[in-house]
Amino acid sequence: MIGLLFFGAIALWGAIAIALGIKLPKWLGIQRYRPLWTVVLVPLVFFAPVADEIIAYPQMKALCASLKPYELAPGMDEKKAYGRVVYYTQRRTSETLFPSTIEITRSNIAYVDATTKEPVLVQSWFEPRRGMLGIPNGSSGGQMTVLLDKCTHVAEQFDSQNLPSRFSHLNLTKVPTP
Repeated sequence: MIGLLFFGAIALWGAIAIALGIKLPKWLGIQRYRPLWTVVLVPLVFFAPVADEIIAYPQMKALCASLKPYELAPGMDEKKAYGRVVYYTQRRTSETLFPSTIEITRSNIAYVDATTKEPVLVQSWFEPRRGMLGIPNGSSGGQMTVLLDKCTHVAEQFDSQNLPSRFSHLNLTKVPTP
C-alpha cells in the first residue's frame, strides 16, 4: 500500500511538472521555440525538489570513499598503544555539503585511554540527514534524503571485549564509559 502511495505521489508530481512545463513558456512570454522550452522545462521542474541532492551526490560519494576501518589515532603507534585500558566514545557533529540545504552527520568514534584521555583507535563515517525536500523518516519523525544514502561501514571483526580484532595483539582492555 505504501508503494502505491509512493508511485501515486510520483505520478502526480510528474503530471504537475508536465503542466508547469507547458504553462511556463506562456507565462514567461516565450513565443519562439515554445515546444523546445517545454521539453527542457518539464525535466527541470520534475527534478527541482531533489536538485540539491543531485548536486551533492558526488560529494557524498567522495566522503564515503574516504572511509577507513579503525586505525591508530594520529600520534599513536603500536608500542605506545600496547596494554592500555580504553573506553568507547562517539561524537556526532552536524555539517553541510554544497548546496547548504544538504545536512550530514559526521560520527567520530574513538577508543580513548581511560587515564590520559588520549585517543588510541579512531574511525569516522558520514550519514545524510536532510535535503531541501525533507521527506518524513517513517513514523518516528525526523526527515531523510531521497537520493543520498549513508555510507556503509567498513567491515570490521570484533573480539570478545568488542574491540577491533585486528588490534588484539595490543592487549587493550575495554572498560565502561566513565
